[in-house]
Amino acid sequence: MALTPRGRVVTPMLRYGRWLLYLIVAVFAHLPNRLQGAFFRYFLPDLTGHLYDGARNLARLPSARNCALMALDEMEQVNELDERLLDENEQRRIILYYGRGDHWSPVEFHTQLVEVFPGREFHLCERGFQHAFVIGDVAPVAALVSTWLQ
Repeated sequence: MALTPRGRVVTPMLRYGRWLLYLIVAVFAHLPNRLQGAFFRYFLPDLTGHLYDGARNLARLPSARNCALMALDEMEQVNELDERLLDENEQRRIILYYGRGDHWSPVEFHTQLVEVFPGREFHLCERGFQHAFVIGDVAPVAALVSTWLQ
């Protein structure tokens, strides 16, 4: 993960600058709830319902610390494609969906998979879904997955 375009930016931030995140979250946590809510509605207007609640929970120091440490662990531990896992599960239906503009999983990763595992269901997005599709593309991604399951 650390070698992806986004990982090259995020990994050093997590490794050396997460203390700044902790400081910001600690200060934010001392603001009145009303002001915190106004902040979220202004800077993250698309977040509603469970996404809004999740973002509010991440604005707590224990959650932010756990999230940052988990992300750093992922950056350091996920270094290469686990071809063995895909080989061992060849008989199972595994569908992977790659975004064209995804900075976490570039198109080259899709191309590599198709070359190593020809004929498998590794799709390259043609619809412009963002990596965090749950923020804005839930319904169309759900419809797409539904077609795969039928």
